[in-house]
Amino acid sequence: MAKDAESESVSSFENVHHRPHEAEELVGRSSEILKVGKMIGQAASSDAPILLTGETGTGKELLARIVHRNSRRKDEPFVVVNCAHLSPEILELELFGRGEKTDGSSEPAAKLELCRGGTILLDDIGSMGLSTQNKLLTFLKKVEIGAAGNQTVKVSPRIIASSSRDLSKSVSEGKFMQELFYNLRVISIPVPPLRERKSDVPLLAHYFLKRYRERDKKVAARISADAMKLFMACPWPGNVGELENNIYSAVVMCQSEEILPEHLPIFYEGRLEAQIDLQQGKDDYSHLLIQTLDPIRSKLFHDLKGKVHHRLIGSLEKALISMALKHCQGNQVKAAHLLGLNRNTLRERILRFRLRKKETPSK
Repeated sequence: MAKDAESESVSSFENVHHRPHEAEELVGRSSEILKVGKMIGQAASSDAPILLTGETGTGKELLARIVHRNSRRKDEPFVVVNCAHLSPEILELELFGRGEKTDGSSEPAAKLELCRGGTILLDDIGSMGLSTQNKLLTFLKKVEIGAAGNQTVKVSPRIIASSSRDLSKSVSEGKFMQELFYNLRVISIPVPPLRERKSDVPLLAHYFLKRYRERDKKVAARISADAMKLFMACPWPGNVGELENNIYSAVVMCQSEEILPEHLPIFYEGRLEAQIDLQQGKDDYSHLLIQTLDPIRSKLFHDLKGKVHHRLIGSLEKALISMALKHCQGNQVKAAHLLGLNRNTLRERILRFRLRKKETPSK
């Protein structure tokens, strides 16, 4: 990647002083991520609760850290509580502690008390049980927490919640308290999936390459064109986190200066998926076609509206015939047999698609 592109890979925030940090940069120049950066910049200066929504791996914790680092609370604690990883009982203890404790025993401080004037991220809050939700709502109204000797302690942490679930749907299903939802959603920031900002993929890939190459002192210094094509074709269901892990794996496994497709876990995952589908008698190529076409999906349906099926089927047939002729070194009889077509049909397709004669000798 060009040096100037790398130097401009980190989006700027409006009215926010940005201090470089290895793990706290919002990388990208797409309109989608610049919009998120602007919202983060505006939100950081306030104390209002924030709700970050988006798929797993989109970087919601990163955004919460950026908010904290650019707020007036930056010198106070930043605490993360993952609501999905704890049982309801343990989660309540983590957040609120044991208010009735009187024996002076040493117990970890409640997380809400621990961060006091700092920021607390309630990650995957959609997993929180209704009882804990009710207690959290009460806390948000009173801004106090139980302490030793049946006392209460005034605390004022900045609340940031994140969710990969649709909380409005959870509210309608009775799984999430409506009032709590509104209290947390004072500022709502949707985080786009990586497939919706594909132009950021090269920037992210080079950013992670530089980070892990320097940190682990590895030789990998660039990404091959074929590897980058694979990156651009991948739908990235695990989003930025999945891309980062692929780069990290490639940096560790690559023994040369250039990262090739075979150094990437997604290269083998695609092959394995196709093999499993083939063994089970399933359509073993549709997912590969989806990966190829997904990056241009919007343009495809916009430009070819009403003609998508006709044009794509024709293009696919032309590509298959061209590949078969090349594989058979131009022998039409062998190519027709390989494709399952009779020779006359193949000849008609060759004329229709205007394939070069030098590729199609009439053997």
